[in-house]
Amino acid sequence: MKLKVQQNDTKKLIFNSPNSSAIKKVEYNRRTKDLDVTFQSGGTYEYPNVDAEIVEGWLKASSTGQYFHQKIKRYSAVKIWFYSINK
Repeated sequence: MKLKVQQNDTKKLIFNSPNSSAIKKVEYNRRTKDLDVTFQSGGTYEYPNVDAEIVEGWLKASSTGQYFHQKIKRYSAVKIWFYSINK
């Protein structure tokens, strides 16, 4: 995954503009192990208790979508935000 990585502090990583047609933004909190994924459609989902190794593997994956479906989607997600771009 080719990303612009922003570290707000040592606990949180924000990945802007991943090379994905479906994913807009990824935020990972190392302390809580919460992974927040914002999709191009506007929805944001929180995947709790995701190990750092999984997130790091995602960064190195050649296919963002394939890795997401194989390794991350299996975690129970909670929808935390949605906005409609078609108002």
